[in-house]
Amino acid sequence: MMFLFVAVLLNLFAGESCREEAKLVVKNAEEIVYQFNAGPLPPEYQRNFTVTLNKVNAKLRFQAYGKKPTEKTVKTGDAKFKEIMELAGKAEIRKDGEKKNDGCTGGTSESLKILDAKRIETFSGYVYHCGGTDYGDLTGDIKLLKTKITSFFPNEEYLK
Repeated sequence: MMFLFVAVLLNLFAGESCREEAKLVVKNAEEIVYQFNAGPLPPEYQRNFTVTLNKVNAKLRFQAYGKKPTEKTVKTGDAKFKEIMELAGKAEIRKDGEKKNDGCTGGTSESLKILDAKRIETFSGYVYHCGGTDYGDLTGDIKLLKTKITSFFPNEEYLK
C-alpha cells in the first residue's frame, strides 16, 4: 500500500513539472519568431510571413506566390519587447499535448519560437487551423499575440 502511495505522489509531481515545462519561458527570452503559412490557396491569396522580434528590431519577411520575398525592419526597443512577452503570458500561450490532425487538409498554420541569448530555443510550438479545429501543440490566444506582433507593420494589409 505504501508503494502505491509513493508511486501516486511521484506521478503527481512528475505531472506538475511537465506542466511547468509547457509554459512560455519569458525570463531568458531574447528573440521571438512568429511564422504564418496561409496553406494551399489560389496564387493571388497565397502568403507566408515570418516576424522576428528582439529588443532592438522587428523584422518582417514576406513571401507571396510567384514573387520575390520582401523584408522590412523597424526599430522596437526593450520596452516593446517586454510588452510582447508579457502579452504572451496574459494570452496564456503554452505548449500542451499535441492534438494530432485527423486528415484535414487546406488549413493555415502558425508557429512560435522563443530563443535565448545563445540562440537556443527555450520554447517552440505550432498550431494548424483546419476545418474549424486546431491541431498541434500551441494553445492560448494566438490571435491576440499575432495582432500585437504584426502591429509593428501597420501598413501591410496582408498581415491582417
